[in-house]
Amino acid sequence: MRIAVGDYLVRAEGRQLSPHTIRAYRRDLQRFVLYLEQAEGQPVAPTDVTTDMVRGYAAHLTRSGLAASSVSRKLSSLRGLFHDLTSRQIIPSDPSAALRGPKRPQKLPRLLAQPDMTALVESPSGEGRYDLRDRAILETLYGAGLRVGELCSLNRQDLRLREGLVRVWGKGGKERIVPLGRQAAAALSRYLAIWPNWRAMSNSDDEGNEGAPLFLNRLGKRLTTRGLSSMLAKRVLQSGILSSASPHGLRHSFATHLLDGGADLRAIQELLGHASLSTTQRYTHVSTERLSAAYRAAHPRAKRTRQTK
Repeated sequence: MRIAVGDYLVRAEGRQLSPHTIRAYRRDLQRFVLYLEQAEGQPVAPTDVTTDMVRGYAAHLTRSGLAASSVSRKLSSLRGLFHDLTSRQIIPSDPSAALRGPKRPQKLPRLLAQPDMTALVESPSGEGRYDLRDRAILETLYGAGLRVGELCSLNRQDLRLREGLVRVWGKGGKERIVPLGRQAAAALSRYLAIWPNWRAMSNSDDEGNEGAPLFLNRLGKRLTTRGLSSMLAKRVLQSGILSSASPHGLRHSFATHLLDGGADLRAIQELLGHASLSTTQRYTHVSTERLSAAYRAAHPRAKRTRQTK
């Protein structure tokens, strides 16, 4: 099994999946291999894995106290492995074919109201390099609805500021062009004025200006997702808002505020880079008040009538 897992991960890297996804696959599948070896008392070949073994592993994960989302992800990694082995005819049938993960509760990221969102985005108000960078990051996250990994992966060449656009590489290496708001474009322009000198600190000249990372850490190298999350926590405190916020919460706020403003759900799907409209529907939250107001205004049996004296 260990060799089969290694081969599968090599092919997964060739599909242009993110390093984070590859690491998650590796952890999940190594855990399964270790479970099999301990349960059977010896290494197990891919052709010897049975449906009962896979079901036993699923039960083991459930009993271990993991969250339903974690169990589902680990089982999804397992299904991917066996689908690959079956499609390449290394095993005759897929032992995970009938496997179903636990039902996960639908949890939405915390939504920021528009006044709180404005306070957060405008919290870096100085002219220092970190203020200029952080303002550009926050304006881009909220103004373009990017995933945190997509934002950290942006290169200098991906910006088309004159047109107000940014090229984004989403999940599975899919490219999409996303419009930038006026405020985001202005913040990026101010940041780019100091970018060359900051980038020069990294002593990395192999990428050139056009292929170099857009958002930089203190050493002039690419900002990581962890560094971005740390920056956001600092700016939340600085802004004085009472709500907590995550990078994905800004993406959720982007989609919700567009929907509240009358944007079409299909257009939001394209902007977010979702393959399925059902995914967009999970991330867009319409307030009960807005729905109720629309119902009262439109439905003939809900409209208020003037009382006659």
